Amino acid sequence: MSGVNLGDGVFDVTSYAMTGLTRRAELRANNIANAETPNFRAKTVDFESILSQRLRSGEVADLGMGPAGIETLRDNYVDVNGNSVDLEVETTEMIQDNLMFQAVINGFNYKADVLRSAIGGR
Repeated sequence: MSGVNLGDGVFDVTSYAMTGLTRRAELRANNIANAETPNFRAKTVDFESILSQRLRSGEVADLGMGPAGIETLRDNYVDVNGNSVDLEVETTEMIQDNLMFQAVINGFNYKADVLRSAIGGR
């Protein structure tokens, strides 16, 4: 979606958010798969802070579809085997991310419908 400039950056923001959510889902799946691996450190990705900063500065047009966010280790919980995967946290945040993904899709679809109507497509 990068390169499509329709004035308000909705498509760039949507693309960036979906890339960030997708990367977070990949990391979460890896975390859950390694929940019993000794000394495994869970990871997450924070794309919201970068997106928020770019939105405040008005620099949304060049977000692109590159890697969204910053990957960080999640070490706030470590079990006796040195593993930092907390399945309760992973599950809860997975539900939150799924809701956010649906909200992003709904926003994108709404914008696409408005544009379609404006050009006489419906």
